[in-house]
Amino acid sequence: MIAYQKAAQHYQKAPERERLMVASALAANVEKDLEKSFGLMKEVVEKYPKYKWAHFYLGIGYERQKMPSEAIEQLTIALQLDPTFGAALNQLGYVYAESGEFERAIDCFRRYADVNPGDANPFDSMAELYFKMGRLDEAIAKYKEVLEINPHFSRTNLGLAYMYVLKEQFAEGMASVQQFISQASSPGLKAEGYWNRSIISYYAVGKLHESLSDLDKARELFGAVGEERWIALTDLLTGWIQYDRREIEASRRAFEKFFYFEETHNPRSGSQAERAFAFGLLALAAGQIPDARSKLAEMDSLVPAVPPSAINNARYHRDLLYAELLVAADSVDEAVRVIEKSGLPDLPNFDSEQLLWYNIPYMRDVAASASIKKGAIDKAIVEYEKIVTCDPKSSDRRLILPKYHYALAKLYEQQGLHGKAVQQYERFLALWKDADPDWVELKDAKSRMIRLKAKAAK
Repeated sequence: MIAYQKAAQHYQKAPERERLMVASALAANVEKDLEKSFGLMKEVVEKYPKYKWAHFYLGIGYERQKMPSEAIEQLTIALQLDPTFGAALNQLGYVYAESGEFERAIDCFRRYADVNPGDANPFDSMAELYFKMGRLDEAIAKYKEVLEINPHFSRTNLGLAYMYVLKEQFAEGMASVQQFISQASSPGLKAEGYWNRSIISYYAVGKLHESLSDLDKARELFGAVGEERWIALTDLLTGWIQYDRREIEASRRAFEKFFYFEETHNPRSGSQAERAFAFGLLALAAGQIPDARSKLAEMDSLVPAVPPSAINNARYHRDLLYAELLVAADSVDEAVRVIEKSGLPDLPNFDSEQLLWYNIPYMRDVAASASIKKGAIDKAIVEYEKIVTCDPKSSDRRLILPKYHYALAKLYEQQGLHGKAVQQYERFLALWKDADPDWVELKDAKSRMIRLKAKAAK
């Protein structure tokens, strides 16, 4: 932000091309006016059609507006002007990946590696591509290749941690985050490491107290370097942990902090729709059905105005709130239909904030819960079996939480599938072997497994 402030003081003295480029950057990053930024970049392209960077940034602008054909056109022009333009090859690869053209994407990244020997970034991009393709082992291999080239490269250890956690290899995931924290070159990066470790500590391995301690460390370090938005994001993450534990009033206070900051500093982000979603879920958790319906109506009016970069997530959250309302009203068949019809959130790049928005709220079992309420246990089992499996054929790359193994085990037990139930209880207990001991689920799983094993031994 300091760099942008300096640019704002001096850019009017620069030549026209540079002046327009800086004005576009200021509009996007300081004024938060993406439409103005986009218009200025189009002006640069029109006036200076041989300037590769203008085509590059215009391509990024089109990508953010979910206009892949136009993005590809601009990035291709940039590469025609300079075939060795690594940044354009990298960005073009991402556009192809988001369009599902994975072979074209990998070709771009390989060309990027060829024209930039010794650069770790092309291999980092390949790792993200393999993640999106569901080829997690290959993604891990590429991340390790990145670290061999440059052990301190960007946020590679955080990407590697996500891969491991997605594979439910939590010890490896925690080690990768710890490596990121130990190598962090600034308080802000160290804070981001604590922030990510908090997610693994709580949602993956059941260590609530360590998770909250990490969030306190992150908040303190973000404050020391003036990262106000990251403090707000820490409040948001805290709020979702509290919501998961049904600490309604504490969650409400945390959400209020985040959304007040966002609506004050970034009013064009679409946060009003996300605010309605979060408070709609809180209303449901408190049994305030009319208030939840009001929040759903609010979302219906707000979602159409959400920026293109966030629209799919907003639509998914709208459908999720609607489905939860339907379950509360005993319209379980309609709830399942809504969830099955709803599209998934957009696959994120490996940015900590994007990964947070991609995964929150961490509940993924609305259809399963609806089926249980209806008494359709076999259908609920099928739903939970999907949730605990990372299927490469699916585009779902959200984290698999151990508590879903516990939920599946109980359903197997209910249906008399005791062998499968024991396997899932064992899986849950193994994953949560170091969890805080006071979890009700932990105690219940242990007693149920002992009882089932004793029954099988008779």
